[in-house]
Amino acid sequence: MPALLRSGLTGPESFDDCIVYVTSKHSIDQLGHRLAMGLRAAHAHLRRRSNLAFSAFQMTADQYVLLSVLVQEGEATQQELVRRCCSDTATIGTMLALMEKKKLVTRTPDPRDGRALRVRLTRSGARLAEEMRQSSSGVRANLVGVFNEQELHRLIEYLDRLAGAMCPPARRTKSPQPRRQKSHRK
Repeated sequence: MPALLRSGLTGPESFDDCIVYVTSKHSIDQLGHRLAMGLRAAHAHLRRRSNLAFSAFQMTADQYVLLSVLVQEGEATQQELVRRCCSDTATIGTMLALMEKKKLVTRTPDPRDGRALRVRLTRSGARLAEEMRQSSSGVRANLVGVFNEQELHRLIEYLDRLAGAMCPPARRTKSPQPRRQKSHRK
């Protein structure tokens, strides 16, 4: 609660073109709204700057995220990509179909689960991912340059915590409370 008391929220707060009116110094709801609006503004600006950086490649920020995950993983099922990219099945499927046409990825049936497809980068896909990474280094440098190293590590920890808390229950990897066993009554 001390952070709430020190927040000093009064009057209008501005996030670019959005104005949020805060009426209480201690309102959790208002702080939550302000946090959500700040995260939304940061994400929107990051997405725009990233899309601008990737437009030279005729690619989007979401496609770069997908390529980056595949660079890290080597290969993955489409459902693993849905989880790792924080996206949905339809979006990932559409992006993969487009990338497959461009010969950036291949999809093959999973030998363990015939219904699943395994996705792998092609050499040209890996090359493109590296070119996109290099061309967007200024965007990441701008992100990192706003904070000192200690703040940056703390912010990343907080963002991970927020992402985990906001993840749909079906996708959560860590349960906040231990699962209770169902009792079998007759």
